[in-house]
Amino acid sequence: MIRKIAIIGFKIFVLVNIVFGLVGISSIFLTISFYFLIWYVATGVCVFFVRNAEKRINYRLFITVFVIALFGCELVLKYGTKSHLSYSEKNGNFFYNSMYRKGYLENYKRKYNQKQSDIQIFTRKPYGNVILSKPEFMYEHSYNSLGLRDKEPKCDTGIYTIIGLGDSFTEGVGSPQDSTWLRLLEANISGREKTRSFQTINAGVSDSDPFAEYLLLERKLMIYKPDLVIVAVNTTDVDDIIVRGGMERFVDGSIEYNSGPWWEFFYQFSYIVRVVVHRVLHYNFMLLSDQQYEMRKKIAMQ
Repeated sequence: MIRKIAIIGFKIFVLVNIVFGLVGISSIFLTISFYFLIWYVATGVCVFFVRNAEKRINYRLFITVFVIALFGCELVLKYGTKSHLSYSEKNGNFFYNSMYRKGYLENYKRKYNQKQSDIQIFTRKPYGNVILSKPEFMYEHSYNSLGLRDKEPKCDTGIYTIIGLGDSFTEGVGSPQDSTWLRLLEANISGREKTRSFQTINAGVSDSDPFAEYLLLERKLMIYKPDLVIVAVNTTDVDDIIVRGGMERFVDGSIEYNSGPWWEFFYQFSYIVRVVVHRVLHYNFMLLSDQQYEMRKKIAMQ
């Protein structure tokens, strides 16, 4: 009875991991699940087609040893050589998150977790507090009513208002809240100019990009009547647009990113596949060939 429950539980575990993998979330659990599925199907086929009992045992033994050997290679590549880890995995995340299918998860997270009325805009949960910890730093991020990492902005026409748009660099990942470049800019200008008041609004949101920032400015920030808007752009924004697309991604109140290659599902959990993709086929971390990347990069920069 216990054995049957354990088998059913493991099959559910395999199914759940495969479903998560199809929406772009995978880990070593999906690797385990996939290799178990290969073994299960292969041994099942062997039992069905091989009638000789002795041959059937030998075939099943060969399949088992072969699958274990492949899985062992996966473990060596992931934990031993740490070959071709994604950006999130290099930063200590347990899961691989597909950049192309991330839009599905973003729609769900913003609507149900952050309870945003406008899920096309990149912001955090209003009045939330998050401790962001990395090996080299640990800082608290406190968010205002707009879901932005800053003090509550003032709607005052007598104040010269500067809005800064950008991603993690502008939000200030890796710096205290009072030391983002916008807060330093505000302190610098206020110290030089005594005849009027200044305020900066930090509208930087980690993982954002210029198109989402444009919507944020248009829909949430124009009520503050900014005198100056500064947009911080870097090369990661170009890559984000290659993956996400431009304004066409905003459809019917949701977001839809560009499609990745069909084989990304296998790339997610198999480090053997990653070696082939990067070392043999010479695709980059965005799963594009050099020719594909250069073509899409020109479009994204325009």
